[in-house]
Amino acid sequence: MIVINNYFSGVLKRGIPIYTEELVLQMKKDSMQVCELTCPKVLYPLPAFIHNFLFIFYEQILTPLIGLILKSKFNIYPY
Repeated sequence: MIVINNYFSGVLKRGIPIYTEELVLQMKKDSMQVCELTCPKVLYPLPAFIHNFLFIFYEQILTPLIGLILKSKFNIYPY
């Protein structure tokens, strides 16, 4: 199991989120188990400063916690 923090997927339409989505797609094609953590769709309209705060929460708390729960081999932080 691999956990990938791609919080800005859906929030930003360019850059790292796009590359990370392609990475996840390729890993799944190679039969790897991938858990991609993204921003919930209901939060897309929030202001940028709130997204930045939530990104830090995902990066520092949620991703490692999900990694522990799922017993992931790797946690990937592409940002």
